[in-house]
Amino acid sequence: MRPWYTPEVNIDWDRSITLLIVLVTMFLLLYSVGTGGDILTLIQQNINLVYIIFMLGFSYTQMSGKNPNYGGIGENKNIKRGILLGAVVAAIMVFSAGIKLATPLASTLSSSEALALFYIAFIVPFAEEKFFGNTLPFVFDRNIKNSFVTFALCGVLFGLFHLIAYSGNVAYIVAAIVFRFMASYGNQELKTSTFGWTVHYINNISQVARKFMGM
Repeated sequence: MRPWYTPEVNIDWDRSITLLIVLVTMFLLLYSVGTGGDILTLIQQNINLVYIIFMLGFSYTQMSGKNPNYGGIGENKNIKRGILLGAVVAAIMVFSAGIKLATPLASTLSSSEALALFYIAFIVPFAEEKFFGNTLPFVFDRNIKNSFVTFALCGVLFGLFHLIAYSGNVAYIVAAIVFRFMASYGNQELKTSTFGWTVHYINNISQVARKFMGM
């Protein structure tokens, strides 16, 4: 399995957005620390922000090398297909599954509920897709050489990453594993990461909207 072709202009766009998300995440971490209290305690309470920065940084190094281990957004025709099919899959998930809002270490940004909801809706999907959907499959496949096993491994790691958020709920963890496998497989078949991004964003935004409206 090799990273699919992505025009340089789309790679530049991808890099720019990644750096922007890193800066926003760093601001959120500094904001949380700036609310007062022991710095180490606040960082521990918001450790998910540190994870996000690491995942984005690692993915950025992979997309910037001479031999990238990274699945970009692909060609424009594939981008559109990924968004369209991702929206269809997300709609089915949102209206049929009704999975409760959860994100790793959901207490993150406890100093501001509004920022926490923003973080869950816009930062988390981007970073998780970058790391678990765009980068790890290609890093692992260098040695595994089997796409099915690679996607399954990424799914298991994704599920474990949500272990705390789901309070050990086996059904939710299995759902996360299945979601990751499906999103990675869809990205590979469509040759664009926009499939996984679209599904992830619609799911998270819809759950944040439900929470905001008290549903």
